[in-house]
Amino acid sequence: MNYYRQMKKNILFDFIVNEYIEEYFLKEIEDGKSEIYILPNRKKKILEYMKNLRAIVKKGKYDIIHIHGNSSLMMIELLAIIGLKGKKNFKVIVHNHAAESDYKQLDKIIRPFFYGKYDKALTVELNESYLFKKNYEIAYNGIASDKFKFNGKNRINIREKLNIKNETMFLHVGRFSKEKNHLFVLDVFEAFLRKEKNAKLVFVGRGPLEAEIKNIAMEREIRESIFFVGDVENIECWYSSADVCIFPSKVESFGLVAVEAQMNSLPCICSNHISKKLKKTNRIEFLDIDTKNVCQWVEQAELFSKMRKDRLSQDIPSELMEFDIENTAKKMLKNYESLLQESI
Repeated sequence: MNYYRQMKKNILFDFIVNEYIEEYFLKEIEDGKSEIYILPNRKKKILEYMKNLRAIVKKGKYDIIHIHGNSSLMMIELLAIIGLKGKKNFKVIVHNHAAESDYKQLDKIIRPFFYGKYDKALTVELNESYLFKKNYEIAYNGIASDKFKFNGKNRINIREKLNIKNETMFLHVGRFSKEKNHLFVLDVFEAFLRKEKNAKLVFVGRGPLEAEIKNIAMEREIRESIFFVGDVENIECWYSSADVCIFPSKVESFGLVAVEAQMNSLPCICSNHISKKLKKTNRIEFLDIDTKNVCQWVEQAELFSKMRKDRLSQDIPSELMEFDIENTAKKMLKNYESLLQESI
C-alpha cells in the first residue's frame, strides 16, 4: 500500500486480492480511481480463482501484471494469464516476499516450470534469495519514514488508552504464526516480570495462533500484563508508545519491523535469523533465540529500556533512508518504465 500511495499520481493501479482485504485498505482504494477485485479462496477454490483472474486480465487493458507471492506457487497466477500474454501485450513481474516456502516440496517441484515464465523477478530478501538464484533484483518494502519519527503525543495517547504510566512497555508487531515465535516473546516477558513486576507487553496483529498464545499467557498467570490489540491502522503511534520492541522471528525475508522501530528510535531486540544488514543504528541487537538465552534477552531489554529518555532528540538516521518509500518507489517506477520500453 505504501507503493500505491506514493505512485498513484503516475500510475493507475487495479487490485486483485485473495478472498480478504482489511476494511481500512478497502476504503482507501475505493476513494481513488482504482478497481478492486476480491477473488475466491486461492487454496480452497483454485480453479474458480484462476478463472476469475483470467477473466479480469482478459477484460482489462493492463500494461503490467505485478504478482506478489512467497514461492514458485505464483505459477498459479502465471498459468491463469499466460495464454493472454501475447494477445494483450502485457509484461509480468513476480515479486517474492518470503525467506522460505510453506510448501517446500511442492515449491521445488514447480520451480523448473516457473522460471522464465515472467519478464522480471523481484524479491524483498536482503540476503541471497531462496527462490531466485539469478536474474533478480531486490525491491525493499518501502516505508513512509516521516510517519515513523518518534512522537511524544502519540506516546501519551496510547499509554493513556491502555492505562500505562511509567512502566516498561514491550511491543511485538506481527501475525500470530509459528514463524513469528510468539511463545519466545512470552518466555522473555515472563522472565522480565520477575525483575519489573509492573511491565506490560503489547501484541499488534492477528493470526491462527492468537487464541493459543492467549491461553498460554493465562496458564502462566501473566495475561493481565498483556494487551492483544489486533490489527491497527496507526502502527507508528504504537512504536512511539513502547520502550522496547521484541522481534524474535524464526525466519524473515526482510524484517520490516526492525526498520520501522529504528526510524522511531525505538530500541529493538531481534533474532539472529534476521539480516544484520538492517542494523543502521545502535538501537538494535541480534540475539540467539535458543530458550537457554532468555536471560540474555532480558538483560538487553533492561539496557534498552533505559534509553527511553533521549528519544525526543533522535532524528531518522540518513542510513535508513534507503528504505524510505520515496526512494524505493522511484526504483520501482524505473522497473515499470524499463519493461514498458521493451514493449515498444
